[in-house]
Amino acid sequence: MLNDVLKQAAAAVQGVDGVFLVAMDGMEVARSGDPGDFPLEFMAASYADIMRKLEAAGKEVDFESPAELMVTTSGRKLIFRAVTPEYGLLAVVAPGGITGKARYELGKAARLLRPELED
Repeated sequence: MLNDVLKQAAAAVQGVDGVFLVAMDGMEVARSGDPGDFPLEFMAASYADIMRKLEAAGKEVDFESPAELMVTTSGRKLIFRAVTPEYGLLAVVAPGGITGKARYELGKAARLLRPELED
């Protein structure tokens, strides 16, 4: 099921280089697509660390846990979507890719994967 959900999310959005399920330590669990020379494990670990820090900061001021983090560069866009406290989805969006649709599809994929990953 994991691979099917990732494939659906990646195929539904023009310009997505890949959708990856990652553990919050940055290790890849499953993937759909090929990011080429993109340093996936390094970026996944970095984004997971940022999400943990945002969650800790939010607890200090009584905010909810962050659901999504997006960074736009002059080239790619990177979207990290929390699935559970232990897992997240990382989408690599190429220049010209449809960011809003990518965010929507990651949210949909997260909802589909959450029950399986919480068991």
